[in-house]
Amino acid sequence: MSIAEVAADRLEVGHPADPVIEADGISVAFEGVKALEDVTLAVGRNEVFGLIGPNGAGKTTFMNVLSGFQRPTAGSVRVGGGVMTGVRPEKIAKAGVGRTFQAVRPFGRLTVQQNVELGAIGAGVARREVRERTAEMLDALSLTHRRDSYADALPHGEERRLGIARALAGGPQVLLLDEPAAGTNESESDELVASLLAVKARFSCSLVIIEHDMRLIMGICERIHVLDFGRSIAEGTPAQVRANPAVLEAYLGVNETSETGGQDAAG
Repeated sequence: MSIAEVAADRLEVGHPADPVIEADGISVAFEGVKALEDVTLAVGRNEVFGLIGPNGAGKTTFMNVLSGFQRPTAGSVRVGGGVMTGVRPEKIAKAGVGRTFQAVRPFGRLTVQQNVELGAIGAGVARREVRERTAEMLDALSLTHRRDSYADALPHGEERRLGIARALAGGPQVLLLDEPAAGTNESESDELVASLLAVKARFSCSLVIIEHDMRLIMGICERIHVLDFGRSIAEGTPAQVRANPAVLEAYLGVNETSETGGQDAAG
């Protein structure tokens, strides 16, 4: 399924009544420099949620807060209603939050299957379930045919999908994806979209996506939150965000008129 087909079939939704992960008033300061200031958002169950903004807007810092890699200066994080502010990453992972990073960094001399098995074991999956869970992840991410390939032999698009499969192996309720399409071409991006939609449908997993590829973001996200200089400047459906004057000025550019346009002006 192409991104355009996904966009045409998407249902727009409002603020979630039953959020799987919430952030309330998140601020982060590094030696007096404010990386984030009073950011609040909530992601619904089985929702595809986009987080966008110029380089340096605080997107990855915010994702680090959600996943426990950064303690906020102020504010709180809840996962499934439980307070997770300042909790260590491994405990947040066990509470149902999966995470990928901009750099995939698989274990190159291990096979694709072994990489995903390690992701499951690291997340605390019982060893008797690891092989079955791994097979499910490989199927969902269209990597079964690469099961016995060494990770360092994968094409770039498949390497990105391996990173997602490894994060998904722990069975998260919400999966945080930091630039999953980075460096992919249009065909690889379409394959990634199909895989992400399969993950959502098959595992009822919410997705939070940081991405500079506006074609992907506008094509599959149900809601989008926009950051600029660490502050929230907009949130809404793709159509609402695309038409927002503050977003156009700060990020998309005054000539942004098509949801299938390529990379944003910020790069």
